[in-house]
Amino acid sequence: MYSCLNAAKLLTPRVPSNDWDRVFRKAIKLAYKRRKSISFVTNGIGNSLLNQILLRIVCPEFQLTHTRPFHHRHIPTIEEFWSKVTAFLDTTGKRCVIICYGTDAYSHWTVIQTITPKRILLFDSDNRKWLDRRLCTTVTISKETPIKIISSATFFIEKTDRKNI
Repeated sequence: MYSCLNAAKLLTPRVPSNDWDRVFRKAIKLAYKRRKSISFVTNGIGNSLLNQILLRIVCPEFQLTHTRPFHHRHIPTIEEFWSKVTAFLDTTGKRCVIICYGTDAYSHWTVIQTITPKRILLFDSDNRKWLDRRLCTTVTISKETPIKIISSATFFIEKTDRKNI
């Protein structure tokens, strides 16, 4: 849930804090309504709920659009993933990418603000600053690649022009 708000904050930085509070409350209300429990606070949220929070609350509120480039597609190699994210972020306009990555111990939603050939630079509420490409995979975690980027949990986020809405 924080990744949705972090993406919006990155793309629309001049929003008053009371607006963020209101949107956060709406997101929590939607999560509670969908789960019929507060378990998402300790267990996290999945792709479907994050998509609904973006679709119903965050994107309309901040004039953003989102797409899921790897949803219902084959699992890309790390090279294909890196290339597609690079192409998206290198295009003109305010853009970022929400991803979920995991290790043997946990999974975490975060926001990519920039990508280089060697690193993903993050905008993250958990204070992680980057992911090194050499440590990432999109397939199976190993000793050499202990971080799995879950490609189906990738959301391309873009600021839209109000005039075209």
